[in-house]
Amino acid sequence: MASRYYSSCRERGETTTQMVLALPVVLMCLLCGVHFAVLSHLGHVASVAADAGARVGAHAKNSRDFEDVANEVERIVQDLSATLEGAPQMSHHENSVAVTVTLNVPSIVPFLPRRVARTATVPLEDFRAEEDR
Repeated sequence: MASRYYSSCRERGETTTQMVLALPVVLMCLLCGVHFAVLSHLGHVASVAADAGARVGAHAKNSRDFEDVANEVERIVQDLSATLEGAPQMSHHENSVAVTVTLNVPSIVPFLPRRVARTATVPLEDFRAEEDR
């Protein structure tokens, strides 16, 4: 009987110690999972916004049309409840348009990425009259 009493006294607090050691690890894994899910979601939002902006930019004829691209990107980002980090970047190439959108990521885990950027490239629209074909 004495050995049972001795072993139960020796193990007292073992469960509490295990919880104190395991709980931070489990919480960190959970928060990292949530952060990566948010990164994935915002990556999709940035892709959709960049693609929509590039499609609008493919019809651009002058520099004023960049405002239309920025407005389209901002509308989509707001509709999908995200936050832009600065204005979208638009670049014209010889026969294509590229739009880059950068979004802020809420800080869930401090050492993981705080922004996500996506670029979409769309060929320029070139409409020709029937007699010019």
